[in-house]
Amino acid sequence: MRVFNYIKQYILGKDISSRLSIERLNSVEEFYETDFSNVGYTSGGLLQRIIPWNYAAIVFINTINYRIGYEWLINDDLTLAEELWHVNQWRTHGFIKLPIIYLMELRKHGYEGNAYEKEAKRMAKEYLNYKIKKK
Repeated sequence: MRVFNYIKQYILGKDISSRLSIERLNSVEEFYETDFSNVGYTSGGLLQRIIPWNYAAIVFINTINYRIGYEWLINDDLTLAEELWHVNQWRTHGFIKLPIIYLMELRKHGYEGNAYEKEAKRMAKEYLNYKIKKK
């Protein structure tokens, strides 16, 4: 069983879900009106080794993977809201369509001009404004 867990962690990354503040998650869920209770939170794994660019956090289907050393971002409001919006994009566009269109956007417009990134950043900023006004 230890070998299986080691292989699983090597491929998928270390589960860091326990570090997530439930209050923060609930707040984002309330704003987006979406249930994110089945989202996974990991650090490291194969994604970090095979993705050709540097990232702090990246979403693959229903898991947010944080680069080793950036795990603290799991409780950063802006990052959490942006990455959860990416989860929403995966749910909306699907496993086939999203990666294809995302990569086409990336190639044509770069990271900053990518429509999916711009949308996620805009939604994360809207969430922060909502959270500030709510206080």
